[in-house]
Amino acid sequence: MVCGDGFQETYNGCIMAVDAPTALKLLGNQATFEETRVLGAFQYATSDIFLHRDSTLMPQNKSAWSALNFLNSSKNNAFLTYWLNALQYIGKTSEPFFVTVNPDHTPKNTLLKWSTGHAIPSVAASKASLELGQIQGKRGIWFCGYDFNQDELKAGMDAAHGILGKHSSVLHSPKNMSPSFMETTARLFVTKFFQQYISMGCVT
Repeated sequence: MVCGDGFQETYNGCIMAVDAPTALKLLGNQATFEETRVLGAFQYATSDIFLHRDSTLMPQNKSAWSALNFLNSSKNNAFLTYWLNALQYIGKTSEPFFVTVNPDHTPKNTLLKWSTGHAIPSVAASKASLELGQIQGKRGIWFCGYDFNQDELKAGMDAAHGILGKHSSVLHSPKNMSPSFMETTARLFVTKFFQQYISMGCVT
């Protein structure tokens, strides 16, 4: 490893607890074909997040407020607002606290803004998560920050076992669970029903 000041250090192994694009960026032109193929399958999107006290980014009907609220903006784009008082058991305050992801305008009474990246679910990413074992521990490098929380946990356990020289089978998942016809029909029915109300925030 070459540090920023030019100092070099040698290690037996390295755990990359970062997302896939960052891991590839750190590896640079030393990334192998397999590392590029597997990690490159994970695509990320950036979201703007606001901590604020603007209740106009909540359902108009206050009785419909919940910890998690999906709404449509004036530009017909969906956004998400968390009601922290309910979610974090803050209790009643003079003005409620909210966290909104990707609103179409900056909320009033904004207390903090930040941006974060998150993985985009896809068939390619799902397939790549099953193929991670092909690059784990190769060249003494383990990856455990590439995808969704449960996969990061499994990859982290695999990395720890690898460093300790123990066998790990946590990445070998059983067959994918597929919903039954009845479950699929029920989900479709519920989705169609709520589509009429969720954009207006008037489920009562």
